[in-house]
Amino acid sequence: MDDRRPEDAVAFGVIPVRMGGEPLLLRTRKIASARTWKLEVAERFGMSLPRFDIAGAGGADSVLSVMQMGDLASEAILDLVLSYDTEGALKGREWVEANADDGEVYRLFRAILDVHFPFARDAWGIVTELRRLMDTASTPSQPPQGVPSPPAALSNGHSTPGASDPTPSSSDTTSPR
Repeated sequence: MDDRRPEDAVAFGVIPVRMGGEPLLLRTRKIASARTWKLEVAERFGMSLPRFDIAGAGGADSVLSVMQMGDLASEAILDLVLSYDTEGALKGREWVEANADDGEVYRLFRAILDVHFPFARDAWGIVTELRRLMDTASTPSQPPQGVPSPPAALSNGHSTPGASDPTPSSSDTTSPR
């Protein structure tokens, strides 16, 4: 996540939001208060998600299940956004439901997450990079096709027993003349 708020919004500890065409300022929670809210987020989305399983292998029952999953997610996000707003800047559930659409509520939820999980994008990038490195390490290293392996004399800086010394050519500029 990446906090994209303007500098003055960061300085004043607010999240500027537009809902129902109206500009609103949602005060950010401070660390101690946010800790409680983060636990609420974890309880909502950190649980096993059997309610979000999509029934059927296609057809109308799958479409209905996807729609139900979307409704559950929208309700959970709305609940979390409203519980975050301890000062009433969003004018309550009734006002939000009458004036805002799901996209506005979701964008605000993402903005809140950006404030309180600023390291999430970096952490995900680190996990992705570690996974890539582990995959690379577990795969035997092979030189690309068409690229010859270096001679044994060059591979570790020591010549192998019985190997002849290279003879400088007449165009060799590194040997003294």
